[in-house]
Amino acid sequence: MMFWDTSALVPLILDEPTSLQMRAIFADDPEILTSAFTTIEIASAVWRRRHASELSLAAHQQTDELFAGLSTTWTELAVSQDAIDSANGAMSRHALRAGDALQLGTALLAAPSPRKLGFVTLDKELAAAARKEGFPVLGS
Repeated sequence: MMFWDTSALVPLILDEPTSLQMRAIFADDPEILTSAFTTIEIASAVWRRRHASELSLAAHQQTDELFAGLSTTWTELAVSQDAIDSANGAMSRHALRAGDALQLGTALLAAPSPRKLGFVTLDKELAAAARKEGFPVLGS
């Protein structure tokens, strides 16, 4: 099981240059651990493409089906006060956007020993912060 950030999950449901790489990581270990916040971030990524006319209605519907199927297989961690506190701590140590801090904070709660939990992300800043926290990082 590995913790997956939204940036790494989106290529599993939308065709992107990194889709093959992310699908290979997923094939090696299909047990996904993620934040409940991820659902909102993925929906946002899909709708941004739709509003920009980069995704047709048919492609959007297909993406929604893939997303629904994938999201039933992962373990979602709640956005709790502990996750928010952990995210605030992560922001005090790293220059992160709020969503990235929440992802890292959630992963830190899930892994008493970060070295034992892989962290999958395509976000370079988040990857650097996760490495500094001790996570083995895949994807970036």
